[in-house]
Amino acid sequence: MAWGITTRVGPTSDASHGFSAEESASLLAEVESKYLAADAARSQRISFRTRLHLEELLLARACARGDENAWEIFWDRYQSKLRVAARSLTHNTEAANELADGLFAELFGLRTREGKRVSKLESYMGLGSLEGWLRTLLAQAHVDQWRHNRRLVELDENDHLRNLLTPPNQNQGETVPAVRAQLEGALESVLASVAPDQRLLLNLYFLDGQTLAQIAGLLHVHESTVSRRLDRLITQLRKQTRKELGRNGMRSRAADEAMNTDPRWLSVDLRKSLAAHGTSHVY
Repeated sequence: MAWGITTRVGPTSDASHGFSAEESASLLAEVESKYLAADAARSQRISFRTRLHLEELLLARACARGDENAWEIFWDRYQSKLRVAARSLTHNTEAANELADGLFAELFGLRTREGKRVSKLESYMGLGSLEGWLRTLLAQAHVDQWRHNRRLVELDENDHLRNLLTPPNQNQGETVPAVRAQLEGALESVLASVAPDQRLLLNLYFLDGQTLAQIAGLLHVHESTVSRRLDRLITQLRKQTRKELGRNGMRSRAADEAMNTDPRWLSVDLRKSLAAHGTSHVY
């Protein structure tokens, strides 16, 4: 018995996981509404659906709504993989089981809202593999647990945070309150939309002060890969923040000047902004 699921060998299934054609179409429309413009061309929609992990999306949603057969399939596919992944993160069997069990609890939906079970699996959108999405959640849970037991690095003591807004060796002057407020709003909006795997990277490097080597060990990639990802992500954040300023009506020259603001003059709570904002934008 695992979270109320009786595990059987080789549970029966089909790709629909109990969803009718109408329900599947409704779910597809829900996902498309989040990532495609209302007037997207037919070719764009076809391409989008081709990349979608539809079977895994249906499996996740079937689990979220409490389908027992779906949970059996999910358990058979992923529980052992997640426990192995948890051991690679914690290097301790007991801690690994605790980490994995905590994630399973959130996936199963032990919390309730207005009398209904709340499962994190409702947030999976099928834009990447379900296993990859689950590993991201597990790594984030590990970081949250680790952070809980250590002193956090103060933001104003971490010079690297300046890179979120300004490249080095630029003259920086204090901005007027109105412009500063627009910049703060734009940055908060951009950070709120960061994907969980990117948010994890920012948390590890900027908030937790981990080295590139430490992050590489956690993510099982080469140190140079972490460096490249950080560089690309910081560049992306700058471009998105600049674009957000323009979208909010700021003239081009003013937006360029605003981007030269010294982050120390901003009141953005980066710790809060980089915290998990749910997983609606994940994969």
